[in-house]
Amino acid sequence: MTVPLRTRAHSPFWSLSSRTVRLLEPDGPSPWYSRYAWWNLFPLGWGDTNRSPWFDGLWAAQYPHLRELFWEVVDWLDPTRIVILAGKDFWWQTARSLGLDALAGSPRPLIAAGTLRGRAIVWTYHPGARLKGVSRPSFAAAIADTVRAVEGRP
Repeated sequence: MTVPLRTRAHSPFWSLSSRTVRLLEPDGPSPWYSRYAWWNLFPLGWGDTNRSPWFDGLWAAQYPHLRELFWEVVDWLDPTRIVILAGKDFWWQTARSLGLDALAGSPRPLIAAGTLRGRAIVWTYHPGARLKGVSRPSFAAAIADTVRAVEGRP
């Protein structure tokens, strides 16, 4: 594979993902997307993306299992760092259900960050959100800088 998801390569999500991985791992031996994994917190059903996920059928059915499913996938992939791209409207209820509500609040464009279960975790807005005054490069830099700070790296 030479280009990840060719039809989505220029979406805000994939563009931010690429920039962030390149900032955190600039000298990787392989393409950036080989050092990156993504997963949807609510993998079944897209529902109305302008509303909180717990209101629609498939999303609501997943909610009671969210913590177990999330940590099972995390344990299976065994990442050293996790970046969650979601948004403030999902933060409090979803963070509580995942056990991430103890993470320290972070300044915009981030929401929260910290270490949990030995992993650096940064929760931030989805790159498709309208973040006034935040450029695409500065958004990726804020994520990468916060991951490094949580990891205790310069």
